Amino acid sequence: MDQLSTLFKGSETWLGVFYPRQCIIATFPSFESAISAKQALRATGLRPDEVRAVSGGEMLRFFRELRARTGLLGDLMTGFSRLIGTEASFFDRDIWEARHGAGFLAVHCSTERVADRIRELVMPLHPTAMQWYRTTAVSSLV
Repeated sequence: MDQLSTLFKGSETWLGVFYPRQCIIATFPSFESAISAKQALRATGLRPDEVRAVSGGEMLRFFRELRARTGLLGDLMTGFSRLIGTEASFFDRDIWEARHGAGFLAVHCSTERVADRIRELVMPLHPTAMQWYRTTAVSSLV
């Protein structure tokens, strides 16, 4: 899953929980919608290394590889996150959506101004969810 790992630049977890810092993860009803969102963002000047569209199957493979890398610590911290209702709830929804044919868009995003612009550009494509994983918190953009 080099596409996502390259975009996340090694920061896809925090304490073993899926948390791609400075990245927006948007979920779409289909992979085709995610590709359209990627094209809309690329047309505004985002570089290929800043945005990725991935299928549900690709996202599931990435999550399996991530789980293998994070091991027991990742399982424990994800369970704790579920218990307190934080990041794992987004992760669980992403897995459910991936299993049901969703497409995903991952976009590097480091400022609120950029997040607002990304949201504005992809909303016409009807994302079902969109989280901005900031350095200190997760913000839902949909």
